[in-house]
Parts: sequence; C-alpha cells; structure tokens
Amino acid sequence: MINLLKAEVIRQTGRRGSFFGSLAVALLISVIILIWVLTTSSSPSGSEILNNSAGLLGAVVVICSVVIGAIAGAYDVDQGTMRYLVLTGQARWKLVAVRYLGFFCTLVLFSLPALALAALIALVFGDASTPVAPGDPEGFSAFWQMFYMVWVGGALYGLLALSIGTFLKSNGVAIAVAIVLNFAGVLAAALIWEYVSHTAGDLFYPILVGAAVTREAQTAGPDTNASALSLATSIGVLGIWIVALVGAAVARVQRAEY
Repeated sequence: MINLLKAEVIRQTGRRGSFFGSLAVALLISVIILIWVLTTSSSPSGSEILNNSAGLLGAVVVICSVVIGAIAGAYDVDQGTMRYLVLTGQARWKLVAVRYLGFFCTLVLFSLPALALAALIALVFGDASTPVAPGDPEGFSAFWQMFYMVWVGGALYGLLALSIGTFLKSNGVAIAVAIVLNFAGVLAAALIWEYVSHTAGDLFYPILVGAAVTREAQTAGPDTNASALSLATSIGVLGIWIVALVGAAVARVQRAEY
C-alpha cells in the first residue's frame, strides 16, 4: 500500500499543468497579500493578515483541489491505463483508496508554500499594537485556523471532485461537472431551503462543508431566525456523505470492465 501511495503521489505531482499551476496560483495569492500589507495605509495585525489569508487561500485552494481531484479520479480510464493497473493484481479498492490518499498528500504539497509564506508575512509585518477584531482568533489559534480552514475545505471539495471523476471517467467532463456542482450547490441548497424544506437545504454537501470549515452550524437560507442543524449533526451527516461518495466510487471501479 505504501508503494502504491508513493507512486500515486509522484503521478499526481508530476502533472505539471494541474499541480504546478495550482502551486503557482496559491503562491500568487500570498504575494498579493504581501503587496496589500506593504501598501495599505493601516497597520494590520498578524491575526488580520492570517484571517484574510485563510479566506483568500481557502477559495483558491478549493478550485485547485477540484481540478486536481477530478483529474485524479478520471485520469486512468480517460488515458486507457486503468486496465494495466487492474492486471497488476492489486485489489481494485486499493487502487481507489490510494487516489484519495494521494490527493490529500498532493493538496498539502501544492498549498504548503503559499500557507508558509502567508504565515511568514504575518510574523514579520503583523503589527502587535493593532487591536484584533472581536471574535477573531489570536496568536497560535490564528495560525492553526488558517491551515485548518484551507486544508479541510480543499480536502472535502477535492474528495467530491475525485468521486465525480471516478464516475464520469473523463478529465474534462469531470472538472466541468465538479466545478458547476461546487458553485451551483449553494444556490440549489438555498432554493430547496426556501421552497421545499429548511432541513433538506441544510443537508446539502456545500452547507455541511461550510459547517466543518468554520466549525459553526450553517444554514442554506437567509433567515437567521430559522433553526439550522447543530454542528454535531452537520458533521455526522457530512460523514455519511463522505462514506457514500467513497463507497460509490469503489463500487464503480469494482463493477467496471476495462
């Protein structure tokens, strides 16, 4: 399994367009943050820099993760190499499992330089005398939250895209569908929340991911008086989503003929 994982990570990181492109885009965001810090008339605190970095890098890493995950799921079948992997005698569930594990490693590798640069900017240029906004994390908590939000958001959306890629078996189609679902999913959840059921809207994958990333209960609708799922319930339902997605991907590969 370790050898399979190593080979999968090398393969995913060796796709220059997706991996190095994602690394470069993430680094560019950190450079933009540096330019903002150097040119702003105010003196942002380290926590403000880290909180802004978490939001910007989180959005970019999610998009990059969708692309990398969709390609990881569809690449072998799209390129006609899946039959050779099956002929090696490795269990098919292992071939699927290493895709997910390899993706999580790839996510860390392409995002870590940008996160490290953002953390360095906060340490060097953060003004300790600037008060932190109420409710915002400070010190180590701000560093931890930045890494947590970026990696958890990227991992969960990448997992969804990888599962879609495994089903659709086409790189381009998988990327297009995964991106549309990610962005349209929130809108669909809001429509269901408004016109069908509040609970059904709150059960949509993007809403549950938002709860996991922010560690706060989320609602798909605009009415703040409406009861959302509790955080514990949201995490539990998200776990069911993950099991269903991964299980469906494994079943797809187990039943397919190559």
